[in-house]
Amino acid sequence: MVFKSGMIQWPPPPSELVRRIALTGGPCGGKTTTMAKLEERLRNLGMQVFVVPEAASLITNAGAGLKSTCGGSAEAIKSWVINKLKMQQTIEDSLFRIAVASEKASVVICDTGLLDSVIHLPDRETWLEVLSKLDLTEQAIFSRYDFVLHLSTAAKGAEMFYYATHEAGCYTKMQAIEIDHTLRDAWGNHARFSSVENPQVEGSGIEEKTKHAVANVCRFLGVQSPTTYRQQYTVSLDLLGSDSIPDIDAFQIEITFLEGSTSLENTYLRRRISRKHVGETDSFTKCTKKITQITPLWAPMPVDEKVSPPKGLLLDLGSFPSEDCSSGGSTVVTPLNSPPQTRNTRLESTETLISQREYSNLSTQAMKNSHPLTIKRRCFPHDSFWFQLDYCKQAQVLLLEVETSTKTSEVNFPEWLLPHIQTKITGTNDETKYQPFRLAGGLDAEGD
Repeated sequence: MVFKSGMIQWPPPPSELVRRIALTGGPCGGKTTTMAKLEERLRNLGMQVFVVPEAASLITNAGAGLKSTCGGSAEAIKSWVINKLKMQQTIEDSLFRIAVASEKASVVICDTGLLDSVIHLPDRETWLEVLSKLDLTEQAIFSRYDFVLHLSTAAKGAEMFYYATHEAGCYTKMQAIEIDHTLRDAWGNHARFSSVENPQVEGSGIEEKTKHAVANVCRFLGVQSPTTYRQQYTVSLDLLGSDSIPDIDAFQIEITFLEGSTSLENTYLRRRISRKHVGETDSFTKCTKKITQITPLWAPMPVDEKVSPPKGLLLDLGSFPSEDCSSGGSTVVTPLNSPPQTRNTRLESTETLISQREYSNLSTQAMKNSHPLTIKRRCFPHDSFWFQLDYCKQAQVLLLEVETSTKTSEVNFPEWLLPHIQTKITGTNDETKYQPFRLAGGLDAEGD
């Protein structure tokens, strides 16, 4: 499958099959949810995705946290940072080499880049000393990543969301803002740097922010970006048994709702199974969704004089990055033009990539009186639209979702699909009828 934009073709030429992307930003900026949504989007587009976990978390979870291990010792902190960087380099390079050896179009997503380690050190002199011990320079670090995405901390303009998260307990609001500024300044000279700020539209939230973040990466890669609007349709099951359906790669998704889930607030596990190798799982994700009443949440954020006003993404990306990527500029994207809210509710969602062991442990908390959903999904582009065709085995329904640029866009369906379109899903009742929670028997279980 080949996707084209005006200046980039995907898959890229063989010599440029692997792209490396770093996510950065202050605490509670939405990196975890963005990574999960980005991974799902790119896999749906047929790409091979590798995720580099945050090295600091790996070390801390192993019992060697920075504060607990090093205390206030300057030498111990330097040693901790040096070894963290060594571990991070090794993981990044190992996954990169595996991706290259596969000879498949791949994206390596890094949960923070090497330059993020600067926040653990007291001054620039110490940072440069650490780089020297590793035979590294900032220019060499820039050249490792083809694109850097900065997600601004919720402490700047989304304070209510910041204080509502567990990560906020580690840093005060001012500390989070300082870390955010440090990271933006450190990465700002990367040739392909983009910063996504917090939405300044009342009623918008993390969902809107992550949508813009994913769109930025998709534009960089030259693939179809997710759009704001969706149209949904029911499709005749006769399509599955017909010869008209083309040879589109399909993959399987398993959804399991956990105890305590309701129609307004639910938590579920998503397991994605490879389309190429039967039984091989690509990823595990824990998702939470909550519908709340809209209240003023996102306060306007003061403009930082060090950052240029939003100019849109630099789409003319040119050739693959050279060794010196330090002479470029940055772009700042603020979701200012979000569509107005049409209802008095807002959907808040978070997604976290988890390990197979975590998935197995959480599966024991499956919601009683509901059943896991098995969905066979096909994704494909057609005439500037993006289609997602889902067959739910348990509910025996075939649903189509189409991404459109406006609410009223007239969809141009492929000829093989058009005769099988049944009805357009409109209104709250219809939407609720086909929600995964309802299809899994969740509403029945909720009433017990």
